[in-house]
Amino acid sequence: MQQERQAAREVVKGLPTTSAKIRALAQAGYDRTEISEFLRIRYQHVRKVLLDAGITNGLRRPLQANPKAIPRNASSLRNGSSAQVPAPSAVEFRRGYLTFRDKERRNAMYKTATFLVKYFWGKAAEIADGLGVLLLTWNQAHYRYGSFDFQLLEKVVTANQQQLDSFRNRDIFSYVPGDDPAITSLFGQLLDALRICEGKKKGAKSPVAVAKALHLLAPAYFPLWDFEIAKAFGCSYGHQPAAQYLAFVRKTKYLAEQLTAQGIALGDADRTPLKVLDEYNYARYTKHWV
Repeated sequence: MQQERQAAREVVKGLPTTSAKIRALAQAGYDRTEISEFLRIRYQHVRKVLLDAGITNGLRRPLQANPKAIPRNASSLRNGSSAQVPAPSAVEFRRGYLTFRDKERRNAMYKTATFLVKYFWGKAAEIADGLGVLLLTWNQAHYRYGSFDFQLLEKVVTANQQQLDSFRNRDIFSYVPGDDPAITSLFGQLLDALRICEGKKKGAKSPVAVAKALHLLAPAYFPLWDFEIAKAFGCSYGHQPAAQYLAFVRKTKYLAEQLTAQGIALGDADRTPLKVLDEYNYARYTKHWV
């Protein structure tokens, strides 16, 4: 019987160097993309360390997760087989997003990309440029050695403009299971369009980039994630990323409802509830600032 992987944070605990962390994570069953995203370093750095150490098992990670923790299809995820993330208290939540705003220096790129997409809404080429502003900075670890095909992204936006219009006018609280086919289709198309189209990593895909793009296209409806946030929500995307994202959407809606029920105000004039929630998630799960 295959064993569940040890949590990445526990694997690297106490290790003094990045190289030691890379080797330990690979030996624990994490693949190169997961390691680069978790450590926030270049994929090429991970590859060199592992090759120098004679470790070649990071090219494609075999399925090692507990099947009860990562269901094999979207229907089992829909049936709630994974636990919900506990809602923080009002004090914890506020401390998290305020810490993010104090420490994170890349938020200007988010504001710029959000403005560009809003200003050029309905013009697919300009929207693709706006998405690029965020993806090539916030997802630099993935796109460092090659960009995606802007023309292919433009075609996806054009082909799905009507559906995107609908999602853009909704928020996370309006999510219903009937949305799943449309979300799955959009996720798959963007996963293909946002793959690296040049260089040594040509063809590499990023579920993180897809979530960022979806969020910019519909900021109040589509939540953001990264490796650590997805893992904390029980939605690790190493396998069936579209199905895992559906589970993440459902869990995010539930969490937002729980926070609202506590009387916590989500969002403000400049931020959607999902942006504020991501600020907390990033501070809590990605950076461990709180």
